[in-house]
Amino acid sequence: MSDDSTDYDCSVFPNQTYFRPHFFSCHNDEAPPKLVVHDSAVANATGDYHYPLDFTQHVRFFFDVTSFANRRYDNMRAEVYLYKRRTGWLGCGWLFLPTFGIIDNYDVCDDNLSCPVYPGRQVIEIVIRPKIIFSGIFKMIHNKKTPYQLVIRLVNNRKPTEELMCVVYQSKIDF
Repeated sequence: MSDDSTDYDCSVFPNQTYFRPHFFSCHNDEAPPKLVVHDSAVANATGDYHYPLDFTQHVRFFFDVTSFANRRYDNMRAEVYLYKRRTGWLGCGWLFLPTFGIIDNYDVCDDNLSCPVYPGRQVIEIVIRPKIIFSGIFKMIHNKKTPYQLVIRLVNNRKPTEELMCVVYQSKIDF
């Protein structure tokens, strides 16, 4: 997955992530996305904007999307993948950090007012709830001076191979 920019940014904090979060769509080029992302916002459990992301509490992502599907989706899950920024004399990139399903496979429609998703423009909320066990494991490898990348995929549970939306969110993370 790469950003749309033509210049490859090999800095420790790519895309100005030292100062602010950065997001972009990571949909598959072979099939157009069902949900096109226009903008995003992130908040903590109380609804306040806080940068860097605070993983000691729920993290709420809001995506302004347009659904080009001709039907509604009411059975979706969010798959979350975590990467850590690595730079060095061998180059730079994003190192995959296994989460063992601890911050993954959330039922998006469980107690969520932004579900179901209908055709047209709307805001979708996805809440990530880091569990205590994840916090304990993550603190062992965490570095405040390193940006992280969250890949958030929205998948149709009725047809698990159908990806509805994919967003890459780059940010610093605090504990």
